[in-house]
Amino acid sequence: MLLLLYVSCSTSPTLPKENANFEERGLSCQKDLVLESGYCCWKGQGWNGHSCVGEAICPAGQIALGNQCKIFRETVDYEVVLIPKGTFQQGCSARDQDCSGLEQPAHNVTLDKDFYMMESEVTQELYTSVMNTNPSTFIETKHPVEMVTWYNAIQFANQLSHLEGKEQCYILSENDVQWKEKDCTGWRLPTEAEWERAARGDEAYLYAGSNHPNEVGWSGEHWEGGHYPVCLKKRNRYGLCDMSGNVMEWVWDWKADYTSQNKLNPSGPLQGSSRIVRGGSWNLDNRFLRVSERYEFNPDHRDAILGFRLVYFP
Repeated sequence: MLLLLYVSCSTSPTLPKENANFEERGLSCQKDLVLESGYCCWKGQGWNGHSCVGEAICPAGQIALGNQCKIFRETVDYEVVLIPKGTFQQGCSARDQDCSGLEQPAHNVTLDKDFYMMESEVTQELYTSVMNTNPSTFIETKHPVEMVTWYNAIQFANQLSHLEGKEQCYILSENDVQWKEKDCTGWRLPTEAEWERAARGDEAYLYAGSNHPNEVGWSGEHWEGGHYPVCLKKRNRYGLCDMSGNVMEWVWDWKADYTSQNKLNPSGPLQGSSRIVRGGSWNLDNRFLRVSERYEFNPDHRDAILGFRLVYFP
């Protein structure tokens, strides 16, 4: 009888002694495993006579858990939804009575590429899995992470891309961040236009999925102290949660006034003093939850009302 040996690359193998001389039998290790003393182990590990030991050096998109390499995406809990390309009107709608000057004039924006967006704000659970820290004031794993600066969000995006084997979109240096290529396929902050396109969901509502803010968001008008678990309220047409309320969300753009000109794939000015935040939060009036509402903070600002979500191109 012919004995066939099969070694899975999803576990760290433990082979009996009589199965030594793996290489001499003309067999080879699966992709990403290497021979150590006649046995297949992860790179960086050794064979101690019974099992592969030592910290594994895992390939891109995988992390070491114990003595195994695991695909990082399979170890964390988040979902994404596809936001279709298209043209929409950005800014104050004609029937909205709460618009500020920062939301005007309304103008047409075209986004010519589909993109994926996280269905909710980044949770404290996900942030901790990626960054090994939780800066939040109100500690709850399924709630949105907060007390994060714009720079923290940028660092998170690059690190999540690294852990998932994606391209890193940002070049970071002291006091400077460059979005190296606008068609980068790694994780990144949405532009303000992408955020509003996603929040509107091809619907004519004042809030993300409804004309009634309490259906879709948490605001200060029904405040019970702090933010809430993500995705408890009604979603918008694209399947996104909490685009109105819970925590405000950082976007990529520097603050700039709108103009009436039509725009294609806008990403804001090249420099400025404050970054745009969107969506309203758990301690603000309902008018701040509207899909056109714009607010701004210094990128170093951190607050218990400030979080973010990410996007990437397919």
